Amino acid sequence: MIVQFSEAVEAQREALSCYEQLGDRRGQGSALSFLAHLLWQTGSLPEAQAVAQRALVLLRESPGPELVRVRCEMARLQLAAEDPAAGMIWARRAGELAEGLDDSPSRIEALQTLGWVEFFSGVQGGFEKLVESVELAQREGIDWLAVTGCVIIVRTACRRHEYEIAEPYIQQGLEHCSHGDFDLYRYYLLSWQSKVSLAAGHWSAAADVAHICLADPCPFARIHALVALGLVRARRGDPDVWGPLDEALELAEPRHELQWIAPVAIARAEAAWLEGRIEDAIAETDVARHDAAGTWWCAGLSYWRWRSGAEETMPEVGEEQYRLEMAGEWAAASEGWDAIGCPYEAALALLDGGEDALRHALEELRVLEAGPAARVVAARLREIGARGVPRGPRARTRENPAGLTARELEVLAALAEGLRNAQIAERLVLSERTVDHHVSAILGKLDAGTRGEASAEAVRLGLTSAR
Repeated sequence: MIVQFSEAVEAQREALSCYEQLGDRRGQGSALSFLAHLLWQTGSLPEAQAVAQRALVLLRESPGPELVRVRCEMARLQLAAEDPAAGMIWARRAGELAEGLDDSPSRIEALQTLGWVEFFSGVQGGFEKLVESVELAQREGIDWLAVTGCVIIVRTACRRHEYEIAEPYIQQGLEHCSHGDFDLYRYYLLSWQSKVSLAAGHWSAAADVAHICLADPCPFARIHALVALGLVRARRGDPDVWGPLDEALELAEPRHELQWIAPVAIARAEAAWLEGRIEDAIAETDVARHDAAGTWWCAGLSYWRWRSGAEETMPEVGEEQYRLEMAGEWAAASEGWDAIGCPYEAALALLDGGEDALRHALEELRVLEAGPAARVVAARLREIGARGVPRGPRARTRENPAGLTARELEVLAALAEGLRNAQIAERLVLSERTVDHHVSAILGKLDAGTRGEASAEAVRLGLTSAR
């Protein structure tokens, strides 16, 4: 599968013309169904929906695999239009028809589509249907359905911030891609990997994978990669934040789909907020705000408007952690973010807490090397009269040759003793997740691939006396 979509659309139109000349209604319907899919891929959702409707008319008297396929396509297009209720209708119709057919690909595709709509909508059992569809496709040797199932799981789990679900299917999907001609999906999965690494606070890894994706013309992968790269730079205070985010907006807007436009708008609002441009942060949400009403994206967009000082009504749907913060339940929001592996967001949620919460947030953000956000937290501490708030890297950090923080030096000393992360957490009275991030930061700063290499490098640099 390649990414020459414009050429593919033209070729498919020629195929459709041939079926029309032959008077083959089933052939026309099948050709229109695939043309709808290609048009969606090129970024023309309204045209794709219209073409799929034409296919339905032609195939309504032909209750076979072709009709199952176009009903599945209609369900997918409704999800792209953020209308899961309509998607559910088409997915169920596809499943009802497929059950009566002796055609494995039709039954698997219908099951996969229904699972997607349910997982997308938060309906219990949807994820399990998707997993079953992948396993059935593997058993039947239908590679395209196996890799498509992995892609669906990844994109939907990441949308819902369920990264622990997504990660194994990124790897499984990439494995499928390595055995077939699925370059489109390979780069798309890698783009999600960059976002998973971003969420986990592994920003160098996120940027590295994003750069891999930017070497390929796949438009979907490129938008995700540009957002990940822009946010890595914004959160670390690196140069050229807006180059990637400007290109992401240029690519996303013409697609007229919230799944592309809203994440870009949210990223741009955060980047502007980190730069202290509050009014601009609010304005960045305008490109998606009105269309997002009542959708999953409403919470993220409302959150950054609220965080920037705008008066916002509490969104009824969307990410729960955002809504908890807006409701003043910052501790619960922080715990929620931490539970799903988002340390940066967990730290930011503490902005509305007291001095202890703010100091904890400052420590976490320094572990992540999130300079701009750390400065916001430090300023908040000074506003409430807190004393002894450092204004930059601690002297000990500047003095040691690896640039380790005081806390990282403590963790490194424990590493050199051979302690595991749980033991380090108990000794230093930290969460195990925080220790995980300290260890990742230490390995990166020492350019070490293992804990043993880090210990040896620490001894060489004189950072610890352990042997």
